[in-house]
Amino acid sequence: MEENCSATASDFGQPHFCSQCGAKLGAGNKFCASCGTPVAKQAMPSARAMETPPCGTNRGGWGFSGRSSRSEYWVTMLKVFGPIFVISVTLLVLTVLADERIVRGAVGEMLKGHIFNTIIFVVLLNIVGGILTLPVTVRRLHDHGISGIWLILIYALGFIPFVNSISGLVSFVLLGCARGTIGDNRYGPDPLGQRG
Repeated sequence: MEENCSATASDFGQPHFCSQCGAKLGAGNKFCASCGTPVAKQAMPSARAMETPPCGTNRGGWGFSGRSSRSEYWVTMLKVFGPIFVISVTLLVLTVLADERIVRGAVGEMLKGHIFNTIIFVVLLNIVGGILTLPVTVRRLHDHGISGIWLILIYALGFIPFVNSISGLVSFVLLGCARGTIGDNRYGPDPLGQRG
């Protein structure tokens, strides 16, 4: 009586283990030596699947070509702006507390009266963050079939009072929330590996 389960073996250089008993399988084995379970061969993935990294990996790095998924965008934003946020809030709070003479000692003396310098430093940190996230933002626009040159307009609108709120909301929805083009577009294959 044969059970309806089979061991699986991968042909991609990873160790092969029996799905029934967990024993290590030799390359080319048709049956598990420990329990006798048949080894099912996995179908070779298509060339496209082998070229497309899994979701959440950094496909583009510092490059501007190609497309990025929402998850890659958010992971990059959190990696860059998370530490910037923590540093900024810490410095601003310590500076205000030093001005109020709540923080004393060397840190208090160093920061006392330097709120303007701290604000400039925080602004510079955010500019550096914007530069570091520029490639993934352009690739995110590419995922919607939009040229990265439109990012100049998005940034320019950020300096206009009241319009910057609308621009920020549209950017948030487009870059961070909205699904990109399903299937291939002129900027490359779908980062989620779906076909249109």
